[in-house]
Amino acid sequence: MHTDVLVYGFLLWTLVASRHGRAYDDMGFVRTNMTHFLVNRRPFSLNGFNAYWLMYVASFPEEGRIMVSSTFQEASTHGLTLARTWAFRDGGYRPLQRSPGVYDEDMFQVSYARLKGSMHEALLKRAVCGLDYVISEANKYGIYLVLSLANNFESFGGRTQYIQWARDEGRNLSSDDDFYRDEVVKRFYKNHVTTQMAFLQSWIQSHVEDADAVLRKPLLISEFGKSSRLSNCRGDEEAALYTTVYDAIYASARGGGPCRGGIFWHLLSGAQEIEGLRDGYEVVFSESPSLGQIISNQSHRISNLNGGSETKKQLRPALQSGN
Repeated sequence: MHTDVLVYGFLLWTLVASRHGRAYDDMGFVRTNMTHFLVNRRPFSLNGFNAYWLMYVASFPEEGRIMVSSTFQEASTHGLTLARTWAFRDGGYRPLQRSPGVYDEDMFQVSYARLKGSMHEALLKRAVCGLDYVISEANKYGIYLVLSLANNFESFGGRTQYIQWARDEGRNLSSDDDFYRDEVVKRFYKNHVTTQMAFLQSWIQSHVEDADAVLRKPLLISEFGKSSRLSNCRGDEEAALYTTVYDAIYASARGGGPCRGGIFWHLLSGAQEIEGLRDGYEVVFSESPSLGQIISNQSHRISNLNGGSETKKQLRPALQSGN
């Protein structure tokens, strides 16, 4: 990262909510109608955060899952309703996809262990792993998910890893741009996406056709933030950046425009520290209460656009019931 300000705008690719728990069985996909997101056929705007590391950290059953759960809890407390995270990790250490079409069970799937006892020989204990734990916790706190299926960072696979896999099979490829041209590379990636979709179908119980319209979604400002490493005045400048972005989003959403939400980069929990996740852009609410207030205020404004207390009741019954 070579700049101290990070602002990107992308079209939303896929926006989902978990259906593991009873509390959110009616959430399903956030749908679209022209430049509007829709929930239960009503216009819907969002305020969210990036946490690319959720699946990877959740693969560590003890300290990792504490951090994932506390992050969702803190996000919900600040009114955030959307998390954007990586649903891929190609090759390397603790990968989701070890090689084309070969997956790590601990990172991807839900496993079950049979417990034996005098009265409960058929009792099954659910051990939620990796990505599935993230989805389960998002459901618990009423937070929608944007699941990214690839990226361009070599450290986490992405295009470079697919190119290398194809070269290992004898393909003569000159650059990472062959990701879009070479039939073998495209087949690897399409097969990966097919496997991902099969997994999603097992817990979303919704129509795969919803993904067909991923390129025609409303606009989200999907990454924005201020680096503490390249600026001596992060506090004031960071507050100004967030306020500027949030005001633009709110003005568009309130006026019926296409910009319907923002996802800052990136949220970390103050309850548990995992080495290597701080990049200068991290937001830790316990360390930045003034920024946390700015984020909460935006969540409140967006909630009011969505119907205020009625929307909160719809999205967060699990918090009220203790589930």
